[in-house]
Amino acid sequence: MALLRKAYENFRERASSELKEEFTTFCQSKAYWLEDYALFMALKDNQGGKSWNQWEPELAHRKQEALEKVVCGFQGRFFPEIPAI
Repeated sequence: MALLRKAYENFRERASSELKEEFTTFCQSKAYWLEDYALFMALKDNQGGKSWNQWEPELAHRKQEALEKVVCGFQGRFFPEIPAI
């Protein structure tokens, strides 16, 4: 995650306005799958890289309470500027 954090900070501090606008457009146009993919990858990392069918059942079946517990643990740890749920 340290490399991802460094890439994020580099983009935030050094990317041109045009590149930031392109990124925003990409995120908006792909929102129908991008948030689910980001959640999946964060959960996969949290589960030690295991396949989703080897995760704790509550996470594998996307139980809201289990997801909220894990996601709240992510927030602030990696990106403190992300508002808490």
